[in-house]
Amino acid sequence: MSIVLWGERNAPDHVIAIIGAQRASEAEYPELLSTVRNIAHQVAVPAPTIYVAPTETPISLTTGFTARTSRLVVSEGLLNALE
Repeated sequence: MSIVLWGERNAPDHVIAIIGAQRASEAEYPELLSTVRNIAHQVAVPAPTIYVAPTETPISLTTGFTARTSRLVVSEGLLNALE
């Protein structure tokens, strides 16, 4: 039973690792981080940790079990399409 729970608890990290996403830095993605923080503030939820996936396919996904542990993943392709 504990193995299943451990595996499920770490599932968000596995998803991010599988797609090769890297945590978005303030230096590289200031506009993305600012936009996500502003939207989170408007709806009174904690801002998710943001990751960028190295693919030109425009995708986004969220993973995590609570608002405090949520992660937002966006692809480079989506960021390019939104510019």
